[in-house]
Amino acid sequence: MDKSYKKKKTGELRLEDPIRLILVDSWITYRSGLEYSVNNHPNLELVAKGSSASDANQFVGIDHAHVAMIDVNLPDESGILVGQQLLQRIPDLRLLFLCDHDWDIYLIAARGIGASGVFTRSVPAEDIIFSINQVMKAPLYNSDQLNRIQSWKDKFGKNLQALKAHEWKVLWQVAAGLSNREIAKKLELSHATVEKYVSRILERMELSSRSALVVLFYHNHLEVLCGLPETTRLMIVGN
Repeated sequence: MDKSYKKKKTGELRLEDPIRLILVDSWITYRSGLEYSVNNHPNLELVAKGSSASDANQFVGIDHAHVAMIDVNLPDESGILVGQQLLQRIPDLRLLFLCDHDWDIYLIAARGIGASGVFTRSVPAEDIIFSINQVMKAPLYNSDQLNRIQSWKDKFGKNLQALKAHEWKVLWQVAAGLSNREIAKKLELSHATVEKYVSRILERMELSSRSALVVLFYHNHLEVLCGLPETTRLMIVGN
């Protein structure tokens, strides 16, 4: 391993120090295998592990961790939020995400909040271990991933950035198949207000029909963004 990296703040990573890792993954079997690989690598040290956002929120004594690997789909909260909170707590942290599917939306979200890479669980453990070492030197997005991110932003970024918080709520309900009257009842809005929001969403997304909006929503997995706070969502689609 090239040990040319060094952290500049208190608790800096010296040449002789192991890379301290946080691991939060809801897939226990996968996490156990990765944990085994980490524990058997001389340059890595697992300092905290868990399977949920609740576990991560209870971590103590990890402020000098170097790398965190987080499942994007934790059972109790978005892994994206957990990762963002860890970055706020440990600004020098290198954040990596684990996911089941190679969806553009995960790349967009990761890059948007300042994470350093995204891996599917199909990636062999030895490649993950290598990447944990490499991320100390630079983010791990390859040229194909960067092109996908830019293409997505060019196609959807500005339009999605224009959606207001209440419009995202309505969008989610439209995607769930609810009628305007059902949405009005669920969100405690007037029918006319919901109609106005749906029309505005279609206009912002440059679409002519409700069915086209549903197709766009699921084809691009926008549900990943719908459950996030507005400030985080704007950070992701705006960066």
